[in-house]
Amino acid sequence: MTETFEFRWEGELRATPEQVWDAITVHAGGWLWPISYEPRVGGAARGLTARGTVTSWDPPRHFATEGPDRGGLNQLDCVLTPSKTGTHLAYRHRGRADDAQEVAAGSEHTKFYYHSLGEYVRHFAGREAAYVSADGPESSAAGGFAAVRRALGVPDDVSAGDAVRLTPPGLPAIDGVVDYLTPEFLGVRTGDALYRVYGRGAWGWPVGVAHHLFADGVDRDATERAWQTWLNELFSSERDSPMTQYAVLIYEREAPGGTAPELPPEVIAAHEKLPERIVAAGGREVGGLALEPSSTATSIRGDLVTDGPFIETKEVLAGVFIIEARDLDHAIELARMTPIVDGGVEVRPLLGLDFQGLS
Repeated sequence: MTETFEFRWEGELRATPEQVWDAITVHAGGWLWPISYEPRVGGAARGLTARGTVTSWDPPRHFATEGPDRGGLNQLDCVLTPSKTGTHLAYRHRGRADDAQEVAAGSEHTKFYYHSLGEYVRHFAGREAAYVSADGPESSAAGGFAAVRRALGVPDDVSAGDAVRLTPPGLPAIDGVVDYLTPEFLGVRTGDALYRVYGRGAWGWPVGVAHHLFADGVDRDATERAWQTWLNELFSSERDSPMTQYAVLIYEREAPGGTAPELPPEVIAAHEKLPERIVAAGGREVGGLALEPSSTATSIRGDLVTDGPFIETKEVLAGVFIIEARDLDHAIELARMTPIVDGGVEVRPLLGLDFQGLS
């Protein structure tokens, strides 16, 4: 059973309609991937579907294609209109996908692709690119984006617009500006390239890189092999790295009388999503326990048994879960994801024990 979809993107591009038309119909390899079109209605469209056809060719105003796909049609439509800042582009993509997950992935990819179009026409309009791409192994679907970010040397607190230096081992350093950043995608623009990292873990797909290189003399095949080797070695070492178990202790402030705070729905939902977020960041949650409020506690000191917590504090232990992480810094990164109402967390390594499946 397939699902129909319609993706739309509309926005202002800081380039002339002629430059945008050229980017879409001639130089797609500079921002998307190499696609070729015979410049006429009825002409072949190669690189989108197996048997694509140009259905509108009206430069620089209207361009459209369609091709058979999964028992239906894959249709793209672009309308270009001059504007005060350059060109207004209205893009529409209709087709069929295997499932809702693929639809969700396509929607997010569309946003990244057409942002990249904007970067291309603003900074590299009309230039030919050497397009290189490489994919990680299937195992990189879990935590692959976080692993690639770490290996590239991207700071945890980086934001779009920040200057950054990427330092992939075995490859030249890359100095540029972060032009796009989401939980799954990273874009870095330099003076002669657009570097793109596609996390895709949210949809169960492996991580990939796709770079558009505009410098003269780029050896496309050698560069692509180098990036593929880098990804292979990265995830080979990630797979072989030992993981250490840590306890994450959750402390929350209780109401007077030792009653637990009311958890907002968004905090409950965030706790439910925490295990998959930890996996996406390269760790694993082994298990966890939530505790009743401190008013239910019983303390024992030698022969003395009393009602109440062992230590009277404003913040009390509300729960604990066990995670697996590469090291303390990674464990802290994972523990920071813990949803908190009014308190904090404490991270401690486990002492020579291996806990599996707390319940």
